[in-house]
This record gives sequence, structure tokens and C-alpha cells, in this order.
Amino acid sequence: MNVELYREVVGLVAGRLGPAYQLDSAWADGLEKQAAAQKERLESDLQSSRTSLAKESIRLGYQDLGEFYYARGDLDNALKNFVRTRDYCSMTRHSVDMCLNVIKVAVGLESFSHVNTYVTKAEHTPDLNDPKARHKLKAAAGLVQLSQQHYTNAARKFLECGVAGLTKDKPNDNAPAPFAQVLAAEDVAVYGGLCALASLDRTELRRRVVDNMAFRGLLDLVPWMRELIYDFCGSKYGGCLRVLGAMKGELMLDLHLARHVSVLYQQIRERCFLQYFSPYLSVDLARMSEAFGAPVGEMEKEVAQLIRSNRLPARVDSQKKTLHRRQVDPREEGYKKVFGMGKDFLREVRAMLLRTSLVEHGVCVDGGGVGGREGGRRGFLAGGRLSQSHSMGITGGFVGGRGRGGGMEGRMEGESSAEEEEGEEEEEEEEMMEGGDEHHGWGGGVVGANIQDPDMYVGNN
Repeated sequence: MNVELYREVVGLVAGRLGPAYQLDSAWADGLEKQAAAQKERLESDLQSSRTSLAKESIRLGYQDLGEFYYARGDLDNALKNFVRTRDYCSMTRHSVDMCLNVIKVAVGLESFSHVNTYVTKAEHTPDLNDPKARHKLKAAAGLVQLSQQHYTNAARKFLECGVAGLTKDKPNDNAPAPFAQVLAAEDVAVYGGLCALASLDRTELRRRVVDNMAFRGLLDLVPWMRELIYDFCGSKYGGCLRVLGAMKGELMLDLHLARHVSVLYQQIRERCFLQYFSPYLSVDLARMSEAFGAPVGEMEKEVAQLIRSNRLPARVDSQKKTLHRRQVDPREEGYKKVFGMGKDFLREVRAMLLRTSLVEHGVCVDGGGVGGREGGRRGFLAGGRLSQSHSMGITGGFVGGRGRGGGMEGRMEGESSAEEEEGEEEEEEEEMMEGGDEHHGWGGGVVGANIQDPDMYVGNN
């Protein structure tokens, strides 16, 4: 037993609940002595197992020490001992048990990154066919998503759980459920139901919850949650919100759910408004307030907030107290679509014309280059192919050379002999000597400029 936690709780009570809740020092000291003796015995057994090099005995020794520290509330030492069992696991079941033990301690430490890591490790363990272990891992994964406020993912993880592994194998057994130290079966039903109501639409809610036989076994453990979901699917929004209001105080005491209750309640309420208004073109706010059991003024404010957030395509008539759906002109939408298609077509045509013009004038370079003497740089258009990325962006490239004037000459042939190359290089040198240091012809400059405006270059020389 965690004696330190007992002392802390009694100190917080401070005798306000009567003499029955006073600190029993003799009982606490007796438990401390028993715990010290048990710890010494477990450490001795572990040392004997390590001396004999019995792999399974060592694994069980570390596991027993981890359970001891976990019961005492020393979660750091419990985590260390559970992790040490990893080196001595010889079966799939042993690895899964190690992961579940680490998950149990990590949830107590609120280290959900460790929870996520070991859930992934356990799910990727080969030959994992145990449905009980799978349901526990899905529940732990849902808790991780809930802690990160990913309510849609959390709902889908919780809804994959079933009663196997989360409830007692024998109903009359006084021992707790196997996973109750992390999540009870009732907790999974409540968390999954609330996250589903807040994030899933009615079709998916019916398919994943109402028609899900595995999860319905968990809902039967929490009748109010089952009726809440049925009321939502049956468009009984007033009854649904009343049940939520009645259970809010209890849910605010939940260890994992308390910080999410307000957000989940608000999302469920907004989803009720959206579902109620979805089949209508206009709604009387007075009737809507009767259906939800709220004053007209409050209803108008909430509807206006949904409109401002662009979640409800409607307008409020404050004088007549009515809500009207915003009408969309199909002709206007059609014109917008046609204009958009026209702009896309023009852009593609200009790109094709640009490509054609560049290929026609030999501006683009696709392929390698060869070096020259001090005559300039030469580009080869190998194969005459041009990709779309070249036509719209950098349409050429730099090729070898060391000339002063930077002149360039494009060739359409794929290959040339060494003699032809030398002759052409001599001709270029003569042209360079006649033209001076700067060459301003079509071949001058750098092949492959970054063309910003295609219209400026289509058909130009």
C-alpha cells in the first residue's frame, strides 16, 4: 500500500470528517515494516536468479520488484524495473506484458510520449493475436489522443475496444479488472461516447457506435451514456443536453477527462444545433429554444457565434426571431467555375507556346555540356526533349568554358567528332576576335534565364 499517499490524504482531511478519518500511526508504521521486509526478500530472490543466470527467473524478479514499487507509489523505480525485463523476454506474451506494465506506470506519471512509444512497440510485436491485449492497447492509444485533444482520433481508438481484457473474467471475483489501474471499462465507454458525439457525424456515429457490437458491450455498463447516444441519433437534442448537464459535475472529477469536459460539451452542443438546422431552410428560434430547453436570447447568441465562425451558413432575423439558411446562387457558382477553368486553360496554353518558342530558337538545354577553350560556352540540346519544369522555370543550364566574352552556340546534333569540334572552336575564336570582348548576338549571355513573364517571350527572337 502507498503509505505516503495515505498520510498525505489524512493531512488534507485534517479531522473534518470525524474521528474515523484520523491518522492511524501504528497501522502505518506496521505497513512500512512489512514493505521493508518484502523489498529485502524480492531483492534477495532477484540476486539469486542473476547468480544462477536463469533468464525467466530474472525477468520475473524484475517484474515483481516493479509491481512492488508501483503499489508503493514509487513510479520512477517501478518504471526502471519494468523496462529491465525487456532484455529477458523470450516470448511474444512476455514482450506484450512488459509494454503493458510500462504503459501502466507511464500513465501514472502522465508521460504520454512513453505510452505512445510502447503502444506502438506492442502493436508491432509479431504474432500478437490476443484480443484482450489488443483492446488494452487501443484503450491506451485512445487515452494518448485524448491527452493531445485529438478527439476524432481518440473516438476511433476507443470505439475499437471491447469488453475482453477490460472487464473481469469472472463476474463474482473480488479482484479488480486487469486494466482497471489504467482505465476501467466504464471509463472507456464514457470517453469513447463523448469523443464520438463531439467529433463524428450522425452517419459515422451510427456505424461506429450503435451498430458496433463490441463497443455496445461497454455501453451496457454505462446506461446513461447509451441513452445519450441514442437520443442524439434520434434527434432528441433536448434530452441529450439535459443528461449531459446532469452528469457534468461527476465528469469534472474524472482524472483524465476533467480538463476536456468543457471543450467536449461545447462541441456536442454545437453539433446538436447544426444537426437540428440541417434539414430546414428557416427555423423559428422560439421553437428551437423549446427543443433545446434554453431561452431565446441565449439561443440567438449561440447561433450567431456559429455563423461568425462560418460553421453555420445562415442569417438571423433578430426582429422576427427566425433563422434563415443562406442561399447560394447556382448561376453565380457556375460562372465562377467557368472563369476558373478559363484561367487554367490560358495558363497552360501560354506555357505550351513558350515551350514551343524556346525549342524553336534553341534556347533550352536538356543534357550535358562539353568544355571549350577561351572561346566561350557551348550548349547541347541532346535529343531535343524539354520537360515542363524547364519550360516554366529555369530553361537551360551552364555548360563548360573559360571565355572572356561569354558567347554561346547551341547545337541540335547529338554528337560530333573531335575534328569538327576543333574547327568550330577556331571559327568561334575568330568571331570573338572580330567582335571584341563582349558579344551581344542571340547566342550571347547565359543560356537558361529564369523567365518571369511568359508572355514577354512567346514568339520573340
